[in-house]
Amino acid sequence: APPNARPGYMTPMLCMSAGWGDAAILVPYALYKRTGDRKILADNYEMMQRWYGFLLGRAQQTTDEQQGGDYAKYTVLNGMDYGEWCEPGITPMQAMMNPRKSVGTAYLAYSGRLLAEVAEALGKADDAANYRDTAANAVKAYRTAFTENGVIKSDRQCEYVRAIAFALLGEDESKAAAATLNQMVIENGCHLNTGFLSTPFLCDVLAKYGYTDTAYKLLLQPDAPGWLYEVGKGATTVWETWTGIDENGKPHESLNHYSYGAICGWLFGGVCGIHYADGTLTIDPTPDKSLGWAKAAYDSPAGRIVSGWRYDGDAVTYEFEIPANLTADVTLPDGRKFTLAPGKHTV
Repeated sequence: APPNARPGYMTPMLCMSAGWGDAAILVPYALYKRTGDRKILADNYEMMQRWYGFLLGRAQQTTDEQQGGDYAKYTVLNGMDYGEWCEPGITPMQAMMNPRKSVGTAYLAYSGRLLAEVAEALGKADDAANYRDTAANAVKAYRTAFTENGVIKSDRQCEYVRAIAFALLGEDESKAAAATLNQMVIENGCHLNTGFLSTPFLCDVLAKYGYTDTAYKLLLQPDAPGWLYEVGKGATTVWETWTGIDENGKPHESLNHYSYGAICGWLFGGVCGIHYADGTLTIDPTPDKSLGWAKAAYDSPAGRIVSGWRYDGDAVTYEFEIPANLTADVTLPDGRKFTLAPGKHTV
């Protein structure tokens, strides 16, 4: 839900919750990265600032009794939060009554970093420096409050995914966290236990740190919680929960809810490897025999971008299409790197 959702009793809670309210920053930023249109940022800058000021204001309410140390005022422990929402094994009511306190601080760091980039793009150097400093302090606050010297202590996958994806850990710490996350997924029978906020990053984080096999096992998991469970039940829409229609055929919650459909981001950016931002195109597909073949077409502002691959035994054939007036820097899993001119290519 966007920060300015339609009227209703849910609207104030959605607007005030970290992650949901951060759409005020995340959506214009994403649109700008795709289009290069600074007017999107200029038109929405005041909104972005006001949301971030609200989130920082919640942190400023934190007392030393709640969180000691130099970074208490950058730790978000107050206000309404949904936590992860729809985590397997945690009911929505439990999520609302006992939200994950790490979420707000993580977004204070992440959104602050993006907002600094926005301010820089708009030529607001002082704002950019201020947001960078706040984001850096929020990272330190997160590490102080929710890790033990950079080591996460949790039995939930979301805590590892978010810390890695939002760059809240050092690189060696992220590698260790990714290894732990991979083991947690395996020990959970290659099922996820993430909710709305971290699921979009899960497979990407695993693949980035070398656990592509685990990412594909999650993608192709036929049992709940997993994406193919709903497909097996005949779903033509994405459900709000992993078991929107249970084994007894009983439906519950929304059966038309995009959030878990965010795996499509990894299908385009991970499986097929399409990355288009700031007018630059890179392609780095991650093929896997368990899927056999994949092909994605993205109608970008620069034109249609196509990336696909297919296994024939152990050999992989790649297919690319680059639009006019654009080149693509391609990296393949075997280490080959090359630049493709506009047109269709088979490698």
